[in-house]
Amino acid sequence: MTKEGITADLEALQRVGIGGVLYMEVDQGAPKGPADFAGPPWRELFRHACREAGRLGLELNMNNDAGWCGSGGPWITPELSMQRVVWTETAGRNDDAGGVAQG
Repeated sequence: MTKEGITADLEALQRVGIGGVLYMEVDQGAPKGPADFAGPPWRELFRHACREAGRLGLELNMNNDAGWCGSGGPWITPELSMQRVVWTETAGRNDDAGGVAQG
C-alpha cells in the first residue's frame, strides 16, 4: 500500500461515479503488509486517504473494528449470509412544546 496507489484507486473510483469507500481493517488470513494497523505508517496512509477522498469529493467511512465481525467471513455460507439491505427513514418536525414530533 502506497500513497500513490491510494490516490490512483480513489481517482479511478471517482472517475467511474462511485461516491465513496468503506475502509475495513481485515486481518484474518490476509498477508501481512508493511503498515501495522494504527501504527505510524498506517496512520499517515489513512490521513492521506482522507485528504484525497476530500479532494475528490468522495465519502470515506471506516468500520470500527479489526476483522470480519461486522461482515462475516469465509466461514459464512451463502445461506447464512446477508440477503438484502433494508432501511427506514423518519422525518421529524418541531412541535409547539419544543420537542420533536414524528411526522
